Amino acid sequence: MNDQKPSYEELRERLERAEATLEALGQGQVDLLQEPLVAQFKSIVEEIRRRNEDLLLMNAINDAANRGESLASIINLVSTETKRIFSGNGITLYLLDKERNALVMQNLNISPDLQAKIEKLIGRPIPPIVHDLRKAHPYRQVLESRRGLLLTEEEQIRKLVAAFLEAAPWTAGIRRHIERFIPVLIALLGYKSVMAVPLLSGDELIGVLDMGSRHLFTGGDLDRMETIARQLTTVIQRKRAEAQLAEQLDELRRWHQASVSREMRIIELKREVNELSRRLGEPVRYPSVEKDPHSPVDP
Repeated sequence: MNDQKPSYEELRERLERAEATLEALGQGQVDLLQEPLVAQFKSIVEEIRRRNEDLLLMNAINDAANRGESLASIINLVSTETKRIFSGNGITLYLLDKERNALVMQNLNISPDLQAKIEKLIGRPIPPIVHDLRKAHPYRQVLESRRGLLLTEEEQIRKLVAAFLEAAPWTAGIRRHIERFIPVLIALLGYKSVMAVPLLSGDELIGVLDMGSRHLFTGGDLDRMETIARQLTTVIQRKRAEAQLAEQLDELRRWHQASVSREMRIIELKREVNELSRRLGEPVRYPSVEKDPHSPVDP
């Protein structure tokens, strides 16, 4: 992957130069044979189009988070848009568990028709997928290298499909039975390539994002997916922080309610003691609750 990417402003400058040269070409001031200007112009326009697509998607992710939409809704948004942008199946998100030993699939991103065909083939519903990272797995390379991975070879994709079958919560007998259908599963998916990128929040790894396609992804596609993954990671961490804060606030409310209930019960008991004291002709023992029921309780 090329880390030295031109900035948006640089692309704009190149576009302006190319347009000026094309105008000169149209006026017969430049020899087309001396410079491949048309190809250069198209390349720059295409790069700007891709940048605009990515920017629009990242803005949409932020807007959805600002509206308070759920993480599931945001994942669905990213999946739908990446499916359109990359002509793939859309993204699937995997998050590390608390022990950081497994990747837990968050969404199943295949069409209902394809899902029905796969479930008919294997004779059972597609189960939740949890990849055990203590075993050999293609995505361990993504996490360990902290870089995107592009799979384009048939054997690489076969190993990935086999890893999914290994991650399914089936008995060994069922797994052996279904493993016979790996070639058919690969044919149903029709994947020519798969890209997987890490979800990095600073130095912290939180998961993996992947996408398969019937077309060949490029290194440029992988770069773009890494950019989208960084934005999605920021939103995931934000949603986690919001959920943690909401949980803490709920716990505080419960504690406060319990404290108030306890306080009120103590006041009631002291009033009962005072009433019994009056009946016995004795002074009340807790005058404070007689003066103001909401005053602090005497020690």
